[in-house]
Amino acid sequence: MLSWPAYKENSLCIKRVLNTLRDALRRYKERRLKDGYFYLVPARQQYAMSVRSPLFTMPRKEAMKKIKLLRQKREAVSCAGNASPVSEGSTPRHMHKVLEMMLIYGCTIGLAYIIIRV
Repeated sequence: MLSWPAYKENSLCIKRVLNTLRDALRRYKERRLKDGYFYLVPARQQYAMSVRSPLFTMPRKEAMKKIKLLRQKREAVSCAGNASPVSEGSTPRHMHKVLEMMLIYGCTIGLAYIIIRV
C-alpha cells in the first residue's frame, strides 16, 4: 500500500487527516473523563473494577441529566472536602479496598515482569 502511486501523491493529506482524527479522539477522551460520563466502581466480592455510566442504562437525554446531577454532587463534595481539614481516620471504607486492589495489581504486574525477564 505504501508503494501505491495514489498513496504517494496523497500521503501528506492522509497524514493530516489522521492527525486531525487523533487530536479529536484525544480531546474527546479528555472531555469524557473530565465531564464524568464514565466512572470506576470497585466490585463487591472480587478485586476488580467495573466501568459504569448512566449512558449504559437509560436514554441519552435522561443520562445527560443524571450525569450533570452527579457532576454537581461531585463538585459539591470536593469543595466541602477542601474546606474542612482531613483527619487521619476519615478515609472512606471503599477507598481502602481500592488502595488494596491497586497494591495487589501492582504486585501482580511486578511479578509478571520478573517472570518474563527470567
